[in-house]
Amino acid sequence: MSRDVQNVISEIPGKTDKRPRVIAVTSGKGGVGKTSVSVNLAIALARTSSRVCLFDADMSLANVNIMLGVSPHFTLEHVLTGEKSLDDIMISGPKGVKIVPGASGFVHCVDWDQHQQRLLVSALQSMEPQFEYIIIDTAAGISPNVMHFIGAAQLATVVITPEPTSLTDAFSLLKALKRRGYKRGVQVILNMAQDARSAARIYRRFEAAVDKYLGLPTEFMGSVWMDPAMRNAVSNQQPVTLLPSSDPSCRTFFRLAQRLVEIFDQRDLSRHSFAAYWQRLIRHSIGKQKQTATPQQPAHADTAESRWQHARTGVSELSQHPDTTPEQILELMTICLRDYKKPLGGDSAELALAILHKLQPDDLKDEQKLRLILRSEQLAGKQEDPALLSAEKHQYDEKGFGDQEHLIRKIRASSSQQTLNNLLESIRYASLARNSD
Repeated sequence: MSRDVQNVISEIPGKTDKRPRVIAVTSGKGGVGKTSVSVNLAIALARTSSRVCLFDADMSLANVNIMLGVSPHFTLEHVLTGEKSLDDIMISGPKGVKIVPGASGFVHCVDWDQHQQRLLVSALQSMEPQFEYIIIDTAAGISPNVMHFIGAAQLATVVITPEPTSLTDAFSLLKALKRRGYKRGVQVILNMAQDARSAARIYRRFEAAVDKYLGLPTEFMGSVWMDPAMRNAVSNQQPVTLLPSSDPSCRTFFRLAQRLVEIFDQRDLSRHSFAAYWQRLIRHSIGKQKQTATPQQPAHADTAESRWQHARTGVSELSQHPDTTPEQILELMTICLRDYKKPLGGDSAELALAILHKLQPDDLKDEQKLRLILRSEQLAGKQEDPALLSAEKHQYDEKGFGDQEHLIRKIRASSSQQTLNNLLESIRYASLARNSD
């Protein structure tokens, strides 16, 4: 990932009419309302009948999910390992906004094998034609992850607040971009502004410093005033752009969305493909690695991240192979549970609960349901008869309980006030008494 962002951008072909407008919303520090701006801007655009994708590129915090009150089951990482398609992981948000949950390790794509890299580019290529706008909510700061998402976008928007730390950190972000060869202009949104006059004054001070010391062009896109409705929206997980269009907070983001449309309509922005950026980045990085690699040094770094990705891809391919049997998959999962119980520690219970969560009642046979009930009784610390525990294993105690259909009918007809142990003991006693006659 040592290639400068501008070197990658310069080799990407121009945009066709089918490509979306890609905007990166970023900030120098956290806590300035960057994600709130991203979410509300996406909904405002969607309310104008535009097809909008909100791409969560903050791999650690995932605040987009929190602000919208959604819980993704899968992320882009499952696409990159071949486990899911892009349509499988997309979440439908308010007003038709589609959300792509981010993937940890996305920026390490140059360390993956060619199959994984093709999955990445293919997923992004299939995503682009579906939308008119892609809003990228980046992480805060100056990490390579942030730098590359800004480079992959056609327009960068930096969110600042009146706080001095926000201004200095935003300056550091633009300085890092400048060092990497970034030359395009940057839009600035001032959040938590007191009024229009103070907002203009704060921006002019920020612009003067950037112009004097960095020479990077900036432009004031607009401001979001400090409003109790904004704080309530975050607490209630209901963005202000879901309010009536006459609401002042909602109108603010409609103005920002309109300004965004004007910028793209009036200017000859570099409209390269989002997918093409990552494709070229991979090619450049691999080419450089091959030039410096020795016979003893592989072109792809042998890192924990790359091994993790390779293992996931291998398991996914194995499970989808037509010759793989369910017994083999079960044995593989059993081996994993056995071998990784110690490093997992207490989290091994979380693994078991996650598996149970995926099960549906219709997927289980009655005998399997009974075994789960017995195991839950044991985990709850209730004393059990050794004969009952034998039913939990594959050998069913037919002498003690009668045939399974009879046992199931008795359980269903029993009183809810009776404990499972007492019920099973009474059934077993009656069965043994019957057999001794």
